[in-house]
Amino acid sequence: MELYEQILARALAGEEIRVVYVKTNEAEIVEKESYRALKRIRDILANGALSDDECYLRIEELVGLFEEWEEQRLRHK
Repeated sequence: MELYEQILARALAGEEIRVVYVKTNEAEIVEKESYRALKRIRDILANGALSDDECYLRIEELVGLFEEWEEQRLRHK
């Protein structure tokens, strides 16, 4: 549940929050944010500009992505 809460908190960070009934629920928000994250990870891994010798750069980019998310989560606790 912790990852779910982190994703939801990141998605809503910096947003004005109003309690209004809408057809989008929190599960849909988390799903959309997760999908965006997976697309970014896929793009990093599919970066053909990097040679096999430079594949560690892909890993660094992924680690940076997770660090960015963690930093945002901690800011909005």
